[in-house]
Amino acid sequence: MQDQMTNRPNANVIIVPLVPRQETIPQNVERAEALDMIATYWSSCAVGTELPNRRDIDPRGVTGVLEYSFMLEMIAGGLARFRIAGQHLCEIMGMDVRGMPFSSLFQPSARDEMAQILETCTRQRCRIDVPLETTRKVFVPNRPVKMVLLPLMGESGRVDRILGAMVSDGSTGGAPQRLVRADAPVVHGQPFGQPQSPAAAPSTLGAAKEKGPGVARPALRLVYSAD
Repeated sequence: MQDQMTNRPNANVIIVPLVPRQETIPQNVERAEALDMIATYWSSCAVGTELPNRRDIDPRGVTGVLEYSFMLEMIAGGLARFRIAGQHLCEIMGMDVRGMPFSSLFQPSARDEMAQILETCTRQRCRIDVPLETTRKVFVPNRPVKMVLLPLMGESGRVDRILGAMVSDGSTGGAPQRLVRADAPVVHGQPFGQPQSPAAAPSTLGAAKEKGPGVARPALRLVYSAD
């Protein structure tokens, strides 16, 4: 995927052609549809109950949402860095985020819970939708941002990549901004295969976060959906 999105040759990357079971995303997808469409494509790359492999993600299949897409490389625990980042994400952040840590997109107070969300995505092997918002600046209101995280199996037999997409409901561009969680992440459907390691799925994760002076923010919780 990296080769064709960045036009940089890499002999170690194998592009697997589309096969009939996979869906192809049409051109000129509306922002509101981008997250569901890339998730549908990701799901179509699965074989039975096996999680999609990162080699199965063909850029020709996601042409209509390339500008909203990104690829994360898992490093350790909940740490990850951007291998690929679409233009829309870079416009939301006001900078090119390729090669940067995933945590750099977020306010320091939100980084621990974002790491927990990444760990949940890789261990439970499910789609996770994360409602976000930009942080307020002088004369610049908060803007809602939606993100989807989709785990991918690596050659080692472990989840070492996450395919994602991010869209903003408002205008993009301008000075660099950071993000915070706006609401509870939603875990969709059933996991692919078995979790990587025995781990409970608590309804709350992490400590409570403050949102404004003297206002307690609920602890991070996951909402499970049967969709």
